[in-house]
Amino acid sequence: MIEYYFPTPVYKTVANQMMFSTIQREIEKNCSDLTFSKREEWVANNHKLSDPTFSSNLIIEKDLKVLQNFIKKCVKEYLLETIGYELPYNIMQSWMTKTVNGEITTLHNHGMFDIAGVYYYKTNGQDGAIKFLNPNTGLAASQTFIKDYMRGIIPKEGQLILFPAWLNHTVEMNTTDNERMSLAFNINIDRSELYDNSKTKAG
Repeated sequence: MIEYYFPTPVYKTVANQMMFSTIQREIEKNCSDLTFSKREEWVANNHKLSDPTFSSNLIIEKDLKVLQNFIKKCVKEYLLETIGYELPYNIMQSWMTKTVNGEITTLHNHGMFDIAGVYYYKTNGQDGAIKFLNPNTGLAASQTFIKDYMRGIIPKEGQLILFPAWLNHTVEMNTTDNERMSLAFNINIDRSELYDNSKTKAG
């Protein structure tokens, strides 16, 4: 028997039509005044950001309550599936990205945080898939077990993805004339309840 060890939990879902329409209107109403620019130290064709300093928290500052509720539902499902119970959390950072023809997102991670996430606001589904690098780095030199060295998710409007913040990821070049926009965020778990005896299983 073969057992597959060390899986990496990546969550994806799409908002139902009512939720999707409400979130889209909320973002359009509250985020239409955003300006976008690039970090100077990044490669020239990297995507643009609403805040290149990552010091803002767009979801909180713009009071995107419907999106917050959608994220809450998704985080609950993610934690129940991975660890078996809920934990309180805080959205620490959030920002909007804009990616036009010829732009990419270089390989990186959000390792200072617990969970990273992205909500796709505008996409045609052909303007660049997010790709996750297999965390088992030894596979890069393997001649046998090379399967699934990198896995991707094609973007879809209303789709929300959650993954461990340490997971390296990149986004393919946008080769279309469509402008892809997404709202990315970082979450930290409230560790005050992480070791609550009432939530641990008996040995």
